[in-house]
Amino acid sequence: MCAFAAVLAGCDIVPQFYDNNEYMILAKIETSSRLLRDECVDINHDTTPRIEQLYETAELFRTYTFYQPQNKLVAEQGKIIADNIGELRMRERQGEPSASYCQLKAETITVAAQRVLSTIGNKTRR
Repeated sequence: MCAFAAVLAGCDIVPQFYDNNEYMILAKIETSSRLLRDECVDINHDTTPRIEQLYETAELFRTYTFYQPQNKLVAEQGKIIADNIGELRMRERQGEPSASYCQLKAETITVAAQRVLSTIGNKTRR
């Protein structure tokens, strides 16, 4: 009965397994934020495309992790990462954020993504 209930409501005994898609999406966020950190200091570089791509990828990660069963902690971290990227995007849309702000926000996103990557990487493999 619990196996059937897990499909419908999520049983506590069903473990969350490693998910290649989840890991790949977050790896893209980590990579893009790391690249953005270096781009922020180049006054001739337009960071808008990178920030927009990061925003879209973070929203994908937030949505994907939210709907995974037994994945509350990763979903919460996904929301934090997406919110940080959303703040950076908002500042960028209001006018160029300072290079320092951009670098700091990119570093914050990178570190958060690296921590979650470590967590996801330690999930049980099927």
